[in-house]
Amino acid sequence: MSATADPGKQADRDKLFDLSIDMLVVAHFGGTFDQVNPAWMRTFGYTEQELLTITWREMVHPDDQAASREAGKQLFSGQSTVRFENRLRCKDGSYRWVSWNARPVPAEQKIYAVVRDITEQKAADAREQQLQQQLREAQKLEALGTLAAGIAHDFNNIIATVVGHAALARDDVGPNHPALPRLRQITQAGRRAGELVRQVLAFGRSVAPELKRLPLRGLLETAAAELSATLPSGVDLRLQLADEPLMAQADEGQLRHALQQLWTNACLALEGRGGRIELGLERWDRTQRLQALAGALPAKARGHARLWLRDSGRGMDSATLARIFEPFFTTRPVGQGAGLGLSAVHGIVTAHGGLVHVESLPGLGTTVHLLLPLAADVEAAAPDGSLPTRARAAAREVDAAAAASSIGPRRPQHVLYVDDDETVMVLMESLLQRQGYRVTGHNDAEAALRAVRGEPGGFDLVITDFNMPSRNGLDLAADLVGIRPDLPVVILSGYVSDGVRREAARLGVRSVVSKGGSIDELGAVVRGILAESLGA
Repeated sequence: MSATADPGKQADRDKLFDLSIDMLVVAHFGGTFDQVNPAWMRTFGYTEQELLTITWREMVHPDDQAASREAGKQLFSGQSTVRFENRLRCKDGSYRWVSWNARPVPAEQKIYAVVRDITEQKAADAREQQLQQQLREAQKLEALGTLAAGIAHDFNNIIATVVGHAALARDDVGPNHPALPRLRQITQAGRRAGELVRQVLAFGRSVAPELKRLPLRGLLETAAAELSATLPSGVDLRLQLADEPLMAQADEGQLRHALQQLWTNACLALEGRGGRIELGLERWDRTQRLQALAGALPAKARGHARLWLRDSGRGMDSATLARIFEPFFTTRPVGQGAGLGLSAVHGIVTAHGGLVHVESLPGLGTTVHLLLPLAADVEAAAPDGSLPTRARAAAREVDAAAAASSIGPRRPQHVLYVDDDETVMVLMESLLQRQGYRVTGHNDAEAALRAVRGEPGGFDLVITDFNMPSRNGLDLAADLVGIRPDLPVVILSGYVSDGVRREAARLGVRSVVSKGGSIDELGAVVRGILAESLGA
């Protein structure tokens, strides 16, 4: 008896056929199955009889038909072994990736193949590609953040000088001077330049958020009221806001900026036609919509809030969608956008420990989802009915301002301004003097320290630049504490990092203000601190 006719060996082969975890198949050239092992039924959910009444070509995913036909041509041409991959449909309608290792036997008009389920491998490959993409994006963020942090200080000095002198010139020329419109344009351009720096810093995550407990519903209601004033004609604004008090540990200014960017994009997507913009808020957890994103969030993270903004505009194709977070990528015409809007939103939300996810289809609009971590329990009134901590602080500020207004004439409050950039120092002296303060300026930290040592009680406030050659603003603040612990200090910086804020808080610095901000912002900080000192 030949080896092939040995009944014992044939029985052994039958056992291996049944036990194999790979799918073994004998199929006719026409595509119908002749023999399948049990692995087919386990993998795809069909019965053996069902498999023997369909062709494997019927199971192939529509997107894989062309490649599968090409593999079939190779088989029918008599090649010894053909390897290819495709997706096959399960009985429940889902698809699984498989790898074929097939050999034709022309004499029998049959194909013998070993088919392996590679669905999990494909998923792992996709995850690895996603991680590689995230790594590339992180490297872009790091490079841009490094660049932004490097230029922010000097660039914001230039912006502050331009905007500040424009403000002084506006006061000089009066309300009816023909140069006034041009001065306003200079101011507007300077503010846009400052905003561009802030966007780059936000995208590169170089601006640390000032986290405070923030009611998200109130934020969205206020934003909707403000933004609705710019709503294009024929556009319907809809709000879908959860009633429960969802509180986030967030930077209100940065979140407002993110919402402004999303709103601008939504309005532009409507292209001047009527349509709909929807702004929503709800509690989100890992079992709800977008649950595929849960793996990118910390496993032990608290609950999250989902903010979304949806428009009925033109939408985006997959190629555009893949690039929306790239720095300086924009679909707008030249001169109508720097391409940092969504990049800045991404940086802001990521710095808050959240995620951004965008869904869009051509002609069907766009939805941007922001997932933000929720804060701990809402701060409530104290058991004795007194106001919460922040409310008490706000009340003290009001009382201080009221007290200041009731005090009679007294000497002008004395501000010491320190900045190694002499143009900025001269500008700030002029601006503060026009607000009624007595100002002494120094462009050297050592000279400023000598002035305070010589007359410790002669100054009411110190404003200092952060980046200076001999000692930075934090060093100066630390030295001032040793001379006069109660002397208020404000630090100005073109690059406000999380580390700077933490160290400033430790030293008792009253405020850290961005040089890229408006002159009014610094003025409000100075007025608040000096009004409080008058009421002390």
